[in-house]
Amino acid sequence: MRRVITQIVSVGLLTSGAAWAQEDTDVATPADDPAPTLMVVTAQLRAQDPQSVPASVTVISGDTLRAAAATHLEDAIRMAPNVDWVGASNRPRFLLIRGVGDLGTGNLITNPSVGVLLDGVDLSGMGAALTTLDVERLEVLRGPQGTLYGPNSLGGLFKMTSRAPTLQPSARVEVRFGNHDTHTIEAVAGGRLVPRSDVVSVRAAASLVHTDGWMKNVTLDRSDTAGRDELASRLRVRIDPTKAVRFDLIGSYVDVDDGYDHWSVENNRKTWSDKPGKDQQRTGMGALLARFDVGPVRIESNTSLSTSKWTFTSDWDWIAADTPRPAGSTAADDYSIDLFNTQITQQDGFTEELRALSREGRGAWDDRVRWLGGLYAGGTRQQMSTVTQYFGVSDGYDNASDYKRLSAAGFGQLDVDVIDRLTLTAGGRVEHAWQDYSDTNGFENHEDRWLFGWKAAAFARVIDALSLYASGAQSSKLGGFNLATDVPVKTYAPEIDRSFEFGVRSQGADRRWHANGTFFYVARQGEQLSEWVQRPGGDSGDIYFYTDNAKRAHTLGAEFEVSGTPVIGLTLEGALGLLDARIDEWQFQTGADTLDYSGNVVANAPAATFSAAVSYDSPIGAYGRVGVTGASKRYFANNDGISGDPYALLDLRLGWRVKWFGVSVWGRNLNDARYATTGFGPGFSPNEHYPYGNYYRWGDGASYGLAFEGHL
Repeated sequence: MRRVITQIVSVGLLTSGAAWAQEDTDVATPADDPAPTLMVVTAQLRAQDPQSVPASVTVISGDTLRAAAATHLEDAIRMAPNVDWVGASNRPRFLLIRGVGDLGTGNLITNPSVGVLLDGVDLSGMGAALTTLDVERLEVLRGPQGTLYGPNSLGGLFKMTSRAPTLQPSARVEVRFGNHDTHTIEAVAGGRLVPRSDVVSVRAAASLVHTDGWMKNVTLDRSDTAGRDELASRLRVRIDPTKAVRFDLIGSYVDVDDGYDHWSVENNRKTWSDKPGKDQQRTGMGALLARFDVGPVRIESNTSLSTSKWTFTSDWDWIAADTPRPAGSTAADDYSIDLFNTQITQQDGFTEELRALSREGRGAWDDRVRWLGGLYAGGTRQQMSTVTQYFGVSDGYDNASDYKRLSAAGFGQLDVDVIDRLTLTAGGRVEHAWQDYSDTNGFENHEDRWLFGWKAAAFARVIDALSLYASGAQSSKLGGFNLATDVPVKTYAPEIDRSFEFGVRSQGADRRWHANGTFFYVARQGEQLSEWVQRPGGDSGDIYFYTDNAKRAHTLGAEFEVSGTPVIGLTLEGALGLLDARIDEWQFQTGADTLDYSGNVVANAPAATFSAAVSYDSPIGAYGRVGVTGASKRYFANNDGISGDPYALLDLRLGWRVKWFGVSVWGRNLNDARYATTGFGPGFSPNEHYPYGNYYRWGDGASYGLAFEGHL
């Protein structure tokens, strides 16, 4: 424990790395006070009441995340409807919204379909860095967001914003203990940097999360080969030299050192691997936001840099070479296999965005015309090496690749209150993207393309308690590459998605309850779909991963969210997502076979997702939250050959706090539901000793414990 505390204190004092500044909300939110009555959303790059945004957006406050004992984005996304993630690593790297997203099944994901922003820094495809450390809010934007956020938001966007510094001094420490040797420490402190000066404020935060995990390695007699060790730190500095000028600097560093030993030949929580894998990621981010108010115009300049190194290793045969054969094995007596895969990815990125927008209260026509426009430039370089060893020797499919992407864009949006209760919105984006790829297998590709996005919406306030909106949007993304040397299609084309939504917004006159419903249809042109296919003539473990374009596909569904405070201190929340995401037409060739997946359900697109919670915070300091999240059956591959059963997870936190101190009990998945996060099958076997069938990677089991917190 002394070592753990020393690490946290050191990180808090020496926070390094970097990040990117959040959009200013102009709403005071003291760091450790209860959340304000009005939660804001910045989905349209300016602070708004969520009830006035013509889009399907879920906003989860930092206080809610803490009450749910959520330490990572993985723990939080189930609270939002029609959201899923791919569990092919210890922490999810790839996310899906309304069935749109990437499966991450071995291919180079150069242009993710769902964007991930941490304080504005683009971490798409590197989602393991998204801890909930000192988060103010999480915004989940569903549907194409390419007009304002670019092509990485084809299916939607996860936007996480940390708490901003304040002049008021504050400090908080929370320590949690639990089963599976779980311990978490989080420390936050901030206030004015110079006594009696209102110019500079600072906020520092650090956290350390450890758990042994839920898998037992029989071969090595260990219980920590699928464990987690995650260190996160953040430093924010705000400089206000005048009322019209503001600078924000944010630095962040995340070190994820997790194990990857999740696959069992017995399809349970016991593994037989002799070489457990690793899921490690080190991410540093840095940014500067400058804001200038000039009369009726606000000018913002956002500059960010990020660097991530991801190391992913796995024992592909899942067993030790001397593991006894199971009864009924038809393999030869001397059959054995030893496959170990190593993938190392280095990803570096930069962005520069310059925006001008009308200031609230200073707009034309008594502020009934609001506008924004901007210029964007950004680039990414991704270098990846993949080595597969067969009994310690390369299997001949090794590859090292170098990918570069540069893009420049102009975008704008106009909102006009044409009459008192009707707002029309129109926006567009023009982006020129260039990408270049080469690898040691001799493949090279270059793409130079224009991408276009648009959005149009009408928002009508029918009465004070009821609003309606209708919108249409288009986003597009570049094509990509298949890495296997012998796939029939080496490249796949861009995808264009067009979304149409109709929404209902309702709220009480006293704002103590809200109810929202959204109905949507997305037409997907050239949907990029991935599948694993057995190599013609190969054995059960000889597969390659393949991405191609479906001719036609669609998603159709609805989202419903409700929240209310029937009495002071008691909050009720619920959400339901309904989804039908299907491949309308897709055939492709593998060897002499033509595979036809037309009519299949899209992978990782459950037909229903749901969440519900009851929270209470009493005047005497007692508080509690009980939450349930879950999903219906979902497929893990586009061939509809393997699926995960429906599940529901129970989370709980009960506690008591006074001004300076608090204690609580917490639990996640208290019902210990066994649910699959991804899977292989049918016709798959990790090696010839074990039967062909379906194999699953199971999600986290029950975790529970005690938490202690102190406030200053």
